[in-house]
Amino acid sequence: MEPGMESHPRWPLVLLILSFTGCLASGCGGASASPPATPGDAGVIDRTALEGTCTISLPDGQSERIDFGNVALASTGIKLVSIRNSSTLPWEVKLGAFMFGADAFSLIPPSQERAFAVPAGDSIDVGIAFSPQAIQAYHALLPIEAPTWCNLAQIELVGAGVERTLLFQRWIDFSYVEPGSTATQEFTLQNIGTYPITFSLDALTLNEPASSPIAEYLPFSITAFNGLPLAAGDTVFSRPRVLPPDQSVVTYRLTFRPGDDPNHAPEKPDFQPITGPHTAILRLTTDDIPFATTDITLMGIGGGPQIKTTPSARLDFLSVPIGSHLAKTVLIVNVGTDVPGTDLDNLRFRNCRPDKCASAPERPPEIVRADGTPSPDFRIVSWPPSGYRDAAGLEAKRALRLEVVFEPAAAGANPGWRAAELHIYSTDPDEGDYVLNLVGEAIESEPCELGIMPGKVDFGVIEPMLASETHTIIIKNLAPTRCLIYALDLDEATKTVGAFQLLEGAKENLFIEGGSAYAVPVRFTPERMQPYAGAVSLQMHLPHTTTASLPLAGKGGASCLVLAPGAIEFGQVRLGCSARARSVSLINSCVTRQVTIRSLSLADSHDDHFRLVSFPASFSGLASFEKVAFSITYAPERFGLEATNIKVEVTEEDETPFLLSLPVSGAGTLGARQTDRAVQDDLPMVDLLFVLDSGGSMTYGHSKFADKYDHLAYYAARYGIDFHIAAVTSDPGAFNGGTPGVVEGTFWPFSARPPERIVTSSLPASTQKLLFKSITTMNHAFGAAEWLIHPAAAALSPIMTQAGAPNDGFLREGASLHVVTVSDTYDHGPHELSEYQLFFQRLKPNGRFFFHGVIPVAPGACVYDGGADAANDPRVKTMIADTGGYLGDICTRDWGKTFSELSRSIMKPRNAFALSTFPDLANGIVVKVNGVELHEGTAAEPAWRYVASRGDCGAVVFEDSYIPKPGAVVELIYDTACE
Repeated sequence: MEPGMESHPRWPLVLLILSFTGCLASGCGGASASPPATPGDAGVIDRTALEGTCTISLPDGQSERIDFGNVALASTGIKLVSIRNSSTLPWEVKLGAFMFGADAFSLIPPSQERAFAVPAGDSIDVGIAFSPQAIQAYHALLPIEAPTWCNLAQIELVGAGVERTLLFQRWIDFSYVEPGSTATQEFTLQNIGTYPITFSLDALTLNEPASSPIAEYLPFSITAFNGLPLAAGDTVFSRPRVLPPDQSVVTYRLTFRPGDDPNHAPEKPDFQPITGPHTAILRLTTDDIPFATTDITLMGIGGGPQIKTTPSARLDFLSVPIGSHLAKTVLIVNVGTDVPGTDLDNLRFRNCRPDKCASAPERPPEIVRADGTPSPDFRIVSWPPSGYRDAAGLEAKRALRLEVVFEPAAAGANPGWRAAELHIYSTDPDEGDYVLNLVGEAIESEPCELGIMPGKVDFGVIEPMLASETHTIIIKNLAPTRCLIYALDLDEATKTVGAFQLLEGAKENLFIEGGSAYAVPVRFTPERMQPYAGAVSLQMHLPHTTTASLPLAGKGGASCLVLAPGAIEFGQVRLGCSARARSVSLINSCVTRQVTIRSLSLADSHDDHFRLVSFPASFSGLASFEKVAFSITYAPERFGLEATNIKVEVTEEDETPFLLSLPVSGAGTLGARQTDRAVQDDLPMVDLLFVLDSGGSMTYGHSKFADKYDHLAYYAARYGIDFHIAAVTSDPGAFNGGTPGVVEGTFWPFSARPPERIVTSSLPASTQKLLFKSITTMNHAFGAAEWLIHPAAAALSPIMTQAGAPNDGFLREGASLHVVTVSDTYDHGPHELSEYQLFFQRLKPNGRFFFHGVIPVAPGACVYDGGADAANDPRVKTMIADTGGYLGDICTRDWGKTFSELSRSIMKPRNAFALSTFPDLANGIVVKVNGVELHEGTAAEPAWRYVASRGDCGAVVFEDSYIPKPGAVVELIYDTACE
């Protein structure tokens, strides 16, 4: 029925019954209307011959009862009773007055209450109407006066008056839905009547003003329906459909998705969520008379409370001894979207709908077992959590910390796994009862007895944004039985500060066997010039407590005093031996400030396995670039790891004293065998810096190699090297007595933009070649004395490489650094060689720095700028020898060969792997690559060699064809030396 049509009873069916039954009085069917013989008539009737010839049949196969089912008020249901006479004689039947239900039941027409004839061999249909006047059940009896051989004497009538026979929801409420998410509801239509119902659905209409930004956007939609299939090609829902009777159901699937504007998709950056309440109208048209046209209201709110926890599904306490306990934190977050103008989007801990529970009491979380009984093993520490007020609730994007404890019950309990459920009740519309599974294993274990060294880790002063050297905390199990550490982590306050890092991350269920030790590497990276404090927290089974804490301290700041090296690792040393003494230099790196060393000591000085030796009895002030040195030895007396710090108290000028710290570690071992493991770089990266002599005597030399770039490119491609290349002049610069206009440490050419001063492997090949020629051709002569090492240190200093600085973007973490000096004279640099060695060692530790030179090699080979002194200068040659770099003669007659050999030395994967302690070479070194031993080879064709001058304790250097492939595991196995 279309909208606007009038509702009325089913009169066509009634008229049909009347026309059919109206002939009863006149004897339709061609038979005589004479009444049949009765027992009072003359003659005798053979009754047995008439048995079964009078059949009164009820509709729907019923025998003695007619059920009209549900009939809507103001509607009429009609049923037909068929009376058949199969005898050869006519006879009369009379349907009497209704008993009990005359107000609802009637005959059609009413005149049928008098007797009427049923012709011989024919049948008639009698209509019975049911017109309920109230919403109730009806019951009536209809007497039948008929010959005794008829099969019924009365008919029972039942029916129910209902408001409507088409059932459906008037309101569909999606409640709160997170923008970008989709909520689904089912809209059902059910015919509970006894007649088919025709219906149709009109398009959804959004209740939004025309000025609304989403006036043309419909967050509600019909996505699918079942029960009545669409006809072929039918894509709309407004076509009339017929719903059969007898409880037939059709289901439509409705969705609400706030924030799916066709112009804004969630994966696009311009996606904008649709927040706040919204309604839409779905119009239903039907021939169910009381509800010919009905508006179905759809409601939904974009945003609102939504609960999420970390962890999300399972909180595993792992192993905890009976008699002890472990606390863990559940982070409860309201991840919903804020709806402006209301606080109903705040998450409240009440098990009710957000908009219907203003007066509902709070329902705290509870922990129960699977059978619903309270758990004896798990408990909540306190409720509510700190910072939560139920009156306001938990705002969107805010979080609470709920502490849960696992304390395995001892009474009558055996070791094994325990489980429970944490129920968090809230106003989340979808997860009002949020369940988090709790599990833990109860074990039997003795209390721990631990020794922790050092007792406090003080990193001293570290420059902001730079990482300290790694300090090692040693946790030793002093008992003969194993110790279980439930959790090892930075405490929550330390995590918030963010300056301290556990390099191997937090640990859970950490077992330390009796007498063994566990190493915890820690680092400090301050962000600002300020003091920092923190702690490492340990949770375990102790005699009187379950927690232990190790203090951490450090300060962001600057120091003129430099410690070299920055850390000392003795490696494994045999018990009864003393490792070779390690030397530490203290250098004043400032130009104008004087440094005073007030004290020098070891942390945990009661342990004399580490000893300071060979240092001056007193320290006077250190002038600019002045240095002093001392040594430290390690002679272990017990098995296992040990660690300490060297504490240096310093003042600069008359300022407040501050602390510098140098970590020291070693391990006592019964045997002498040490295994060092390393992994070859997956993607070799090389940062290459040329220091080019720009004196007048070298102008001719620039052109000798500026066009030899193909050699570098060839070897880079051969080994798959990702490279950066830059160049800097040897001129000291205007501020150091050099040439005016020269900017110390700035990559050449000065006039170019920073990206135009760095050649990278990502550029097109032709661009690389042109740019290399540009940065290496210094086509004018400067007159100042040449600095051959210092310009590289100046160019790579933090002030020149930080973000926005002239040389920003050159240095990369993980890349090897190669410096190449090309000059025909000696180094006139201003500082001691040890200062440059220290700078590069700190910049690129662990064998990732290489110094190369094409310089004067031997007197008399050609004319050098500076004569024989240039060939005899040890400074650049020492840098080359100590780092395993390439040494070429500036007097070469074959620049192509020289540059090819230099390129091959630079553009290759890492070939040197340092040893962690000094080896006892009497028993040799075993080298394995991916578990396969690689023999040293022959003198004529070596595979690798041990170079004592590389690194602190020497290094294994692989020849070119034996360099380990990317990702290969390299193992160096050797006996440690003993002094």
